[in-house]
Amino acid sequence: LGPRWNNVAGASMDPDMPGESLFDLALPAAFRGDLDDHHLHPALLDSATSFARDPETDPFHLPFMYRELTVLTALPAELHSHIRRRQDSPPGTIVADVDLVASDGTVVARVRGYTMRAVTDGSFLPQPATTGGPDGVDPAGADPERNGSVGIAPRVGARMLLDLLSVRTPRQVVVRPFRDAHPVPLSARADAAGGTGAPLRHPGAGPGVQPLATPAEPDRRAAPPPVAPGTDDTHRLLELWRDALGTEDLGENSDFFELGGNSLMAVELMSKIRDTFGVDLSIAALFDHPTVAALSAELRRLGTV
Repeated sequence: LGPRWNNVAGASMDPDMPGESLFDLALPAAFRGDLDDHHLHPALLDSATSFARDPETDPFHLPFMYRELTVLTALPAELHSHIRRRQDSPPGTIVADVDLVASDGTVVARVRGYTMRAVTDGSFLPQPATTGGPDGVDPAGADPERNGSVGIAPRVGARMLLDLLSVRTPRQVVVRPFRDAHPVPLSARADAAGGTGAPLRHPGAGPGVQPLATPAEPDRRAAPPPVAPGTDDTHRLLELWRDALGTEDLGENSDFFELGGNSLMAVELMSKIRDTFGVDLSIAALFDHPTVAALSAELRRLGTV
């Protein structure tokens, strides 16, 4: 994450107090000028909370939310992070309370309900080199430096990313797999997938980049269409969930997180729910009510539907 994250100066754990730990943090001297402009320094705050997960014993988790963050004063360059994991955390989650304490013992910030969720999709983690699938394409996107025939070279991948960032693209984008340093022909991919034609190429996209879009495809980034009076509220929620998750295969009792929902999707979904139902809910509500049926019941309890 960069040299600002090299800020852990020490750690203490008491075996008689499981789930409790104390970390000493110190922003490197070269970056202490940051504090003049960033009173809640992101590198210090990130380090202060991320050690709620024990990398030696816990499977991989990613941050999901803060239930409450109270900042009492600007973070100093040196502080202590007192982490207390909640022992009643739901399965697949880590929930912790964290106090950020200055060297003189003053509490400068408090975090309550910092939540991390286990990651079950390891597609972005390092993968072993493979020889590719039946069409010669490596589904894991192996590093071409480990496997000489399959994968996109870092230099090419970086250029493709910059090309995508420079133009307006659809929400979904497909990058053609590379073999022997060249994109796999579209005809080979279409045949392998049982398709009959190539997707449209977006103007300005770099080599090997194929956005999935047709003139008839709706722009998912647009606000949801207005709902006709009398439409069932659960149906409206289902439509919002389908839009946020990008899938039609869900029902009233489908779990948002089991369907692959993450914190970014949750932010988008709750924003649309606020606009649609006129209610001020945070993403914590989605964590507490992770199904359409449960969230619909909560909206009814709040008197918004």
